[in-house]
Amino acid sequence: MGVTVTGATGLTLGINPDNSDIILGLNQVSEVAALQSLANVSGAEVSALQHAYGNDIPALAVRMFGVAGIDTVMDQSGGVNQQVTTRGKFTVTGTEVEIGSTTSTPLDSTITLKGGKQATTVIDGNMGRVNYVAKTGDVNYYAAGGNTDFVSGKGRDTVHVLGGSDTIYGADGHPTVTGDWNVPGSVGDTAQFNGGGVKLRVVDGVMVQDVNNSTISGYGDDDYFGEHNPARYTNTIDGGVSDSIYGSNRLLVDSVSDSNIRGHAKLTVDGGVSDTIYGNSSLLVDSVSDSTIQGHAKLTVNGGVSDTIYGKGNLLVDSVSDSNIQGHAKLTVDGGVSDTIYGKGNLRTDSVSDSTIQAHAKLTVSGGSNDTISASHSTHLDDVDTSTISVSVHGSLTFIDGSNGISDTVTGSHATIYGTAGLDLTANTGTTTTYYASSGNETLDGGLSTGKLYARAGSGNDTLIGGSGYDTLRAGTGDDLFVAGSAQTEFEFIKGKAGGNDIIQDFGKSAGNAVKLSGYDAKSSSIQAMLDNATIAGGNTTVSLTDNTRITFVGVTDLKVQNFKS
Repeated sequence: MGVTVTGATGLTLGINPDNSDIILGLNQVSEVAALQSLANVSGAEVSALQHAYGNDIPALAVRMFGVAGIDTVMDQSGGVNQQVTTRGKFTVTGTEVEIGSTTSTPLDSTITLKGGKQATTVIDGNMGRVNYVAKTGDVNYYAAGGNTDFVSGKGRDTVHVLGGSDTIYGADGHPTVTGDWNVPGSVGDTAQFNGGGVKLRVVDGVMVQDVNNSTISGYGDDDYFGEHNPARYTNTIDGGVSDSIYGSNRLLVDSVSDSNIRGHAKLTVDGGVSDTIYGNSSLLVDSVSDSTIQGHAKLTVNGGVSDTIYGKGNLLVDSVSDSNIQGHAKLTVDGGVSDTIYGKGNLRTDSVSDSTIQAHAKLTVSGGSNDTISASHSTHLDDVDTSTISVSVHGSLTFIDGSNGISDTVTGSHATIYGTAGLDLTANTGTTTTYYASSGNETLDGGLSTGKLYARAGSGNDTLIGGSGYDTLRAGTGDDLFVAGSAQTEFEFIKGKAGGNDIIQDFGKSAGNAVKLSGYDAKSSSIQAMLDNATIAGGNTTVSLTDNTRITFVGVTDLKVQNFKS
C-alpha cells in the first residue's frame, strides 16, 4: 500500500504499513533533521535517498512503523494516554490511543477494543487485525495498513482508511468512512494522506467518501452485529476514483469515477466519469458520463454524456447525449443529442435530436430533429417540426401535431403512414406503403419507392408524387397536386370526398395511367359528355365532375374515354 504526502512542513509521522510510501515536496529549513525524525530512518539512508533524488528531495521512500513516531505525532495534540502494544482484549479508557510496536518489528496481532463514553482519537499502527466496538463517544479512528473491523456506536464516528481490508458496521450509528488522513498534531502544514488500495466492506448506513483505488462492498443486511431494518439503512459512497463498489441493500454513490459499481437493491449514482454501473433492482443514475450502465429492473438515467446504457426492466433516460441506449422493456428517452437508442419493448422519445432510434415494438417520438428512426411496429411521431428525420418502419407510422418545415425520409416495408400538417415526406420503400394525409398541407414524394404506393390526400392542399411501383393517388377535399410515377398510376376521385381544384402532372408518362371515378356513376356516355365540356387552354385540359371537383391535366390535350374508369 503506497501513501503520497504533498506540501508538508515540519512533518513528523509514525504509521505502520511495512512497505514503501512516498513523501512529495517537503518544505523544511533542515531537511535532513526532519527526515531523521521519522522512526527507524538512519542518516545513511537519508543521505542515499538525497543522492538518488537530488538536493530538493522531491520524493522520499521511507518505512514508517512503531509507536515512537506515533508518540511524536500524538504528543502534539495533547499526548497519548493509552497504548496498546500486544494482542488481547482491551477497554478504551483514554482519549488519545495508539496501537503499535515498541520495537523495530511491526506489531502483527489480533486486538479487540471496546470503546467508552468519551471522545476518542485512535491511531492504529497494527499490521494484523483490530476489532473495535464503539459505544456513545465520538471516535476518530485512523486505520493504517492492517485489517480493521469497526462497529459504530451512538456517537459521530469517523474511520480514516489507508489500506488493508476493513469492515465498517453502521450498527447503532451512521459512521463516515474517508480516505482523507489529516494526521492530528502535525507541525505546520497538515499531513494529508489519500487513502487507496483499500478493500472496504460497509454494512448498514455507512457513508464513504474520498476513497480511491479501492474495493467497496455495501450490505444493508447485518448478520452479526445488532438488529437489521432494511428500510432504515442506506450506504453512501462519496467521491473516489478507480473503486469497485458493491451494495446489496440501498446504496448511494456520489461523484465516483473510473469505478465498478454494483447494486442488488436500490442504487443511486450521482456524478462520476468512466464508471461501470450495474443495478439488479431500482437504479437511478444522475450526470454520469463516459460510463457503462446496466439495469435489470427499473433504471433511470438523468444527464450524462458518452454513456452506454442497458435496461432489462423499465428504463427512463433524461437529457443524455452521445450515448448508446438499449431497453428490453419499456424505454423512455427524454431529451438528448447524438444518441443511439434501441428499444425491444415499447419506446418513447421526447426532444431527442441528431440521433438514431430503433424500436421493435410500439415507438413514440415526440419532438426532435435530424433523427434516424427505425421501427418494426406502430410508430408515432409527435411535434417533430422543423426537422429532418429518416424513418425506417415496418408497421404503422403516425405524425402528430407537426408544423411547417418537417422534412422526413421513410424507408422500410409494409408501412402505414399517417401524416400531419406541414409534413414533407420522402418515401423510399420496397413493398406496399399506405399514406393518409391529415388536415393541413402535406407533401408525399414517393419517387424513390419501388413498391406499391397508396396515398390519400386530406382536407388540406396536398402534393402526392408516385414512384416506380403500381401507385394509387387519391384526392381529398382540398386543392391537390398529383404527379404520376414512372410506372402505372391510378388517380382516384370519390364523389362527396373530393371537391377541390386538383392538378395532375405527367399523366401521359405511362400508357397505363388512368383516372378512377368512384360514386359518379361514370359510364362511357357520361364520361364522353364530360370530355365534350372540357376546357383546353395553354396545352392543358380541365374537366369538371358532378360534385364540382375540377381536374386539370397538365400537358394533355387528347383525353379519351379510355383514360377513365369507374
